[in-house]
Amino acid sequence: MSEDVRPQPDAEDAPGQPPQVASGPEDPSKRKFITMATHAMGACVTCAVAVPPLAVVIHPLLASKDETTSDGFVPVASVNRFKAGGPFVRVVVKQDRSDAWLKTPGVPVGSILVKRSKDDAFKVFSAKCPHLGCAVNPVPGEERFMCPCHNSAFGADGTKLDKEDGSTNPAPRGLDALQHRVVGGVLQVQYVNYKTGTADQVAIG
Repeated sequence: MSEDVRPQPDAEDAPGQPPQVASGPEDPSKRKFITMATHAMGACVTCAVAVPPLAVVIHPLLASKDETTSDGFVPVASVNRFKAGGPFVRVVVKQDRSDAWLKTPGVPVGSILVKRSKDDAFKVFSAKCPHLGCAVNPVPGEERFMCPCHNSAFGADGTKLDKEDGSTNPAPRGLDALQHRVVGGVLQVQYVNYKTGTADQVAIG
């Protein structure tokens, strides 16, 4: 009796089975491209999340650098505020103060005495008495200054004068002259706070 041999269906011809597609060897360059693209997308997401807080940390450091490189001159007022050949004018000096994260604009740091001569030259003195630090005032109608605390007297050039009663002027030195300049029609002053009670000018913080 002969054996009944019938042809068997191939796997791809098996009923109910999806056709199989033969795949060749994977392209290495394609896999490398996909890997690099995935890493790049991850890096973009990381940067988007990290940049805002990073900017908060870096910004104050940059601001601090800007502060330290300043030449120290502060805009005081337009030169038109001072009449040529007029009397001394008291002006409050204000500066923007900032730390790493907080900036406070227009903080008063001291007062100055300003005079504009007829040839547009300026005299600028600190209004702080070098005796004990009281505010010195111009004497109306006179070219001198008086301190209301102990009657220290100073001339128009800042030198100390004898007191009206002939007693010794308690101030150890004359008024402190301040560096100044005019830029774009604005008077700028390099305000320095000097130590009181000493004959020498000693700058303090």
